[in-house]
Amino acid sequence: MTITETDMAITEKFIEVLLDKVEWEVVDEPAEKNSDLPYATHSGVLKLLGYEFRCYQSSDGRRGFHAGDVQRFFDLPLSDLT
Repeated sequence: MTITETDMAITEKFIEVLLDKVEWEVVDEPAEKNSDLPYATHSGVLKLLGYEFRCYQSSDGRRGFHAGDVQRFFDLPLSDLT
């Protein structure tokens, strides 16, 4: 299977739409922050297909999922997803 640029654009838009639905909460700034490194400014939870994914917004505007939650989701047998 080949993933095209169009496929990637659709996937990125889908993830963006999902993250727009998250109820974001402001998190405390780190006591010591390195100005060169982004840090979490907001956190939330995306509920999808009966699973919860912790999500974060960073000081540089990026958003993403907690890696452990994504790993647990994809390690499941396919039968658990239906």
